[in-house]
Amino acid sequence: MKKCYLILLFFMLSPVALSKSLEKNINLFSSEYSPFVSENLKDYGPLADFVESAFKSVGYNVNINFLPWARGLHDSKKGLYDGVLTIWYRKEREKWFKFSKGFFPNEIVLIKKKKLQIKYKGLESLKDYSIGVIRGFSYPDAFKKAAFLNKSRSKNAEQSIKKLVNDRVD
Repeated sequence: MKKCYLILLFFMLSPVALSKSLEKNINLFSSEYSPFVSENLKDYGPLADFVESAFKSVGYNVNINFLPWARGLHDSKKGLYDGVLTIWYRKEREKWFKFSKGFFPNEIVLIKKKKLQIKYKGLESLKDYSIGVIRGFSYPDAFKKAAFLNKSRSKNAEQSIKKLVNDRVD
């Protein structure tokens, strides 16, 4: 009987067993946001590679789960993920998240087909056009409050761009 206990104790104290019990994992959510982060890029892209390297340097293994933005944001607010890649700071999001300092530049842009002669002179100049937006994304307050704009929601940027290509948004 003592031999069984000694063998069990040996396995419990072996380096492999100890390292497994001390492993720290972090589960992150991201949506597709190429070229920064994507399930289809090598190492999930430069942003994911950077974040994974940073966590690895302090002893964490990183798992990145790719979901549509609105669903992943909802699940993250419920605590199903330890963190979110590519989330923009907004005061109201402080209820659920702590933010790091930004570490790469990013901006919102309007994309149109060359054939459309849209001249942007403020939000009012867009009232006759359909604008593709992504569910759950954060937009400037003035844009969010502009109820006169025709906003066509999509689950991700790829779907929104397909709408543009197929003349379903301007």
